[in-house]
Amino acid sequence: MSAPPEAPVSERARWVRLGLAAALGLLVLFAVQALLVRPYGIPSESMEPTLMPGEGILVNRLAYRLGDPERGDLAVFHPPVGALGEEARCGVPRPRRSPCPEPTAEHADEVYVKRIVALPGERVAIAGGAPVVNGEPLTEDFATIPCRAPSLCELPREIVVPADHYFVMGDHRGGSIDSRHWGPVPREWLVGQAFLRYWPPGRLGGIKGLPRGYTLDTEAP
Repeated sequence: MSAPPEAPVSERARWVRLGLAAALGLLVLFAVQALLVRPYGIPSESMEPTLMPGEGILVNRLAYRLGDPERGDLAVFHPPVGALGEEARCGVPRPRRSPCPEPTAEHADEVYVKRIVALPGERVAIAGGAPVVNGEPLTEDFATIPCRAPSLCELPREIVVPADHYFVMGDHRGGSIDSRHWGPVPREWLVGQAFLRYWPPGRLGGIKGLPRGYTLDTEAP
């Protein structure tokens, strides 16, 4: 016997199916963004020349759940309360000519992106705007913008990065408010690792850092 002919799908049922498929697709998209990858925009000059204001980056939200933060990572995180603005405050009385040793107890709702320069248990000082880790100037093979403000550039008294904390700095060493001011970042405040610039299209690519010697004065961003 031949099978009975299939009943035609009504126009209404077809639209219902399309609507359900679209809703499921959006749900999957939101789940991916919430759990795996999320876009962020760069609002300031603190990471120049690596990241420019107005650029868009993608952040791997699982990076620090599945692995450990590493020196050189571009970390996205919640800064401590009191980190905003030029009057950023330290969580404890800050020793003279020293980076801030501890952040305030709570984090802000905003997110920042900075570069991890020192790991838990390491000693950190600042000389010429660059990190000195465990008594040795940190070798950096990526471009930075030099520091010229004495309050940021010369902090010779060492601090020890607390357990499960990370000392972060902007690549614009004279234009970044960072761990020098408000202390190392607790691991639990890390949101993820920035790994790709998606905007503008002409700058699409990975973002570990521009080659040493790159300057904003001589090359277009």
